This record gives sequence, C-alpha cells and structure tokens, in this order.
Amino acid sequence: ASINPRELELADQSRISILEIVKKPQTADSKDTFNFIKKAYLKLEREDFSTQLNNLIISRLPTLEKNLAVFVEVAGDHLGHSRDGKQYGSLLAGFATLAHHEPIGLATAKAYVEKLKLTEVVEENRDTNATGWDMCWIKMSAVKLTFRDSRSNVTVDEGIEMLQQKNIEELARIVSYEHSGGGKIGQEQLERAALRGKIEVEKALKKLGIVYQDGTVSLYGCVGEGIYIANNSEAMSKALAGTPFQNWKQHSTRVGESAPKRIKIEGQTSRAKFIRIEKN
Repeated sequence: ASINPRELELADQSRISILEIVKKPQTADSKDTFNFIKKAYLKLEREDFSTQLNNLIISRLPTLEKNLAVFVEVAGDHLGHSRDGKQYGSLLAGFATLAHHEPIGLATAKAYVEKLKLTEVVEENRDTNATGWDMCWIKMSAVKLTFRDSRSNVTVDEGIEMLQQKNIEELARIVSYEHSGGGKIGQEQLERAALRGKIEVEKALKKLGIVYQDGTVSLYGCVGEGIYIANNSEAMSKALAGTPFQNWKQHSTRVGESAPKRIKIEGQTSRAKFIRIEKN
C-alpha cells in the first residue's frame, strides 16, 4: 500500500498486517540473487502470470475454504484472540493454498504457526498504547472558530494558542481592533479590546465543546493546564462529519481524565474529558 505506512490506531492494527522488507547488506551473492529475481519476474510477466495465478486460486477455492477454517482456528488458539486468528489465519491459509493442492491438516497448520513465531511478530508490531488521539486532535484543532461580530479566520488551535500566550494584539483583532499606539490611553483601549477578544475566543471554543484552562484555577474540577473536551457537541460533530473522528469520545477517553463537573454548551450540558497540556 505504501513504503511508509501511516501510524495505525489499535483498532486498525488488529485488522491490518504490515509486511516489512528487511534491508540486508549488499554482497556479491545478494546482487546475483537480485538479478535472478528480476529475470524471473520478467519471465513471469511474459507468460501472463497474473491470469494464471487467478485461475489457480479459483480452481482451489474448495481447498482455500478448508484451509481458512483450520488456520483461523489454529492462529486464534495460538494468539489468544479470535480477531487475530482471522487476521493472520487468513494470510496463512492463502499461502498454504498456493503452496499445496490438498487442504492442510490441523497438525501441519500448528507447525506453520509455531515455526513463524506469530506471537512475537504480533507483539512486536502492535502498539498497545495507540489511541488515535493525535490524528483526532489534528482534525479537531483545524476546525474554524465562529465569532459573533468578526470575520477573523482563526482555528481551534490558533484560538487556544492566543489564550495560552495572552497575545493582546491578536486577541484585540478578534473584535476588529487595530492598535495604533497612543500612549497610556491607547494601551488601555488595546487591553480592553483584547479582553473582549478573549471572551469571544472562549465563547467560540465553548460552542464547539472546548474549554481552555490555564492552570491557575480549576474550572470543572481538574487541576493543571489543559483543555476540557465535551463528549458531545453538535457543532463539533457537524465540523467533523465525514471523517473517522466524528465520534471523538472514543479517542479522548483513552488520553483524558473525566471532569467532575459538566460543561454547558448552547444551553445543554455534557460530560467532558480533561486533557492536560504537557510542558516542554
């Protein structure tokens, strides 16, 4: 599918097997082997190998069906999970069907599985800490904020950054105020506009079910700097429609802690997860 496969969530890892090409040092023998492979490949192309391979598998469908039943059972027992049995047993059944005309028996299937050390392969290639949250947050943080009286083009991520950095000039622009100097009076006007901008950013984030906490107070019962993310938000759900992250709760649950208090969004209350922002 690709040379560098994307990071897979745990649910994907239990359905997709990544085949790794192990790089070995070049030697005279390895170069000879590679030349042989290239010649063999060209020969197969000329002999219409793909059509013959398809015909072979079709002719062995009864064998494939029996091999599937055996290998799925054996791989599932060996790995301890029926889903893993289906994933790896199917691959092995396909291989065995190509290699042998007759169906594989239970004892031979067990020998295949044990020789391949499947348990080690699965444990090595499966990240049990995968949450999918990083990819989910990339999508969520790119959602545009909607302001009542402004046409500012600001994303969730940019809005949170403004609140973090207390950037008064950027916050003032949210309410269409441009600072032009003017001494003490001008500075006071800027700060008042920035305060209005801060309130607008907080409202826009909250409409999406997100609340930033700077760590000086506990807004909904959790301690530290971070963001509260509501489990339900009509606006955020609409923004993420058509993506794999429309139900973001399944990802935020894995990395966040449950907030003791509920967040109020557009007149509705929702439970939320608090995701702490780690200091660099």
